[in-house]
Amino acid sequence: MSNYHRWLYDQFVIVSGVIVLVVYFRVQQQASDPHFRQAWRDYIDANAKFKFYRYVKAQQKNKLPFLHSAVGEFLCVMCFCVGLVCFYSMLTPSDHERRGSFLLFGWWPINALIIGIYYQGQIWFAVRLMAVRQISKRYLRLIQKEAALR
Repeated sequence: MSNYHRWLYDQFVIVSGVIVLVVYFRVQQQASDPHFRQAWRDYIDANAKFKFYRYVKAQQKNKLPFLHSAVGEFLCVMCFCVGLVCFYSMLTPSDHERRGSFLLFGWWPINALIIGIYYQGQIWFAVRLMAVRQISKRYLRLIQKEAALR
């Protein structure tokens, strides 16, 4: 592994560790804006309604939907976040390899594209982590309303 690739991998891991905090503080900063609050509420409602739709479909088959609980969804999202970082580490060539992947060693735009895609995924996962509890509360209210109508 060249010094450039080692440096790039180190930067990727550091930024991946900090990106959740940056997104969290940015969301907290935007919380006072009424347009952002409305967009956040719409995001929560849309995800809760989709989760409720999966719940109704699973109930028709007498099953529970995948990621029914907030804890399960939180753990799944955390595993995806850690998995993205681990997968990139598997793509990064090691010191013991004499030959590396041409796409990673020779063509830096491919490497930068992979990292950019991972950062976008991590931002989406960070937003989802912040919304899991609120989505679950809204989802459980929808289930209670549906049960009351029966």
